[in-house]
Amino acid sequence: MTSKLHVALVATLALVACESATSMPATPSIAKPVETTGLSAGRSEQTVMVGGRERNYLLFLPDNYKAARNLPIVFAFHGGGDNANNMADWSNLPELARREGFVLVIPNGTYNRRNNGGTWNTDTPWVQGSAERLNVDDVAFFDAMLERIARQVSINRSRVFATGMSKGGMMSYHLACHRAETLRAIAPVAATMTTQTCDPNSKVDILHLHGSSDETVPLNGGRGTMTMSRKADYRSVSSTLTFWANEASCSAATKASDRGTEYSCSSYCSSVSYCVFDGGHTWPGMPPAKWQERFNVKTPQSFDASEYIWSYFDDLR
Repeated sequence: MTSKLHVALVATLALVACESATSMPATPSIAKPVETTGLSAGRSEQTVMVGGRERNYLLFLPDNYKAARNLPIVFAFHGGGDNANNMADWSNLPELARREGFVLVIPNGTYNRRNNGGTWNTDTPWVQGSAERLNVDDVAFFDAMLERIARQVSINRSRVFATGMSKGGMMSYHLACHRAETLRAIAPVAATMTTQTCDPNSKVDILHLHGSSDETVPLNGGRGTMTMSRKADYRSVSSTLTFWANEASCSAATKASDRGTEYSCSSYCSSVSYCVFDGGHTWPGMPPAKWQERFNVKTPQSFDASEYIWSYFDDLR
């Protein structure tokens, strides 16, 4: 990460001025499971009908899920053109969920009429991908997954989290816009907010991770040299985070919270934090993909995004 980019982002974000943060409910909501058919510890493939489509997702349950109560749940959305199986492999989130004891859900997006990967409908102004072209209701898909899992496993309704890579990160922001009352926090990676109308009815905590040299979804917005759509004009990360800080009415001076050789993380209010890492359009800590190697897209290895995101979620009570 260049110091100029970091300083520029910090300076922009520091302009945010708000009042006091809205507190979360003190008493957790515990859903008692009533359906257990087809469930087992570890990985399983699940389906649910949404709007006439049979949608599918990977569900990862900790070893003690039958006896456990009040489990946190994390939804992880793959990037555009990717799928749930790939994300499970490269993110190391399933192993993290097993070790830390949380429920992990990795859904599949859609591609035209196929439902085994592809993209998400995040209401992008320039219509990005078949899910938006066909107006697939991915918010309803999220609702259906959460309600079904809540009938199967005892989850803590006040500890529902979402993360995602690229278009999947945009899906996390989209859910925060439309399901703020459901989500405790989101952690988008290599993304920005594309939702055209966002009027959240509750505070959602944000941790944003972004590469300083991302040329697919540029840190400073607009269109990069590797942006696929010629019509793209992405919102800058600083503008996105300023929006959420204002929505949360939070205030504090921008300050560095964590720093390493390949990343720098800062928080400037009680509910919004961000990390800028030395890399491109990638998920830090993942094995570099072939296309990333081909186009010299750097993926930092000393900064593990999956571990960092879960640590952030786990600290939120």
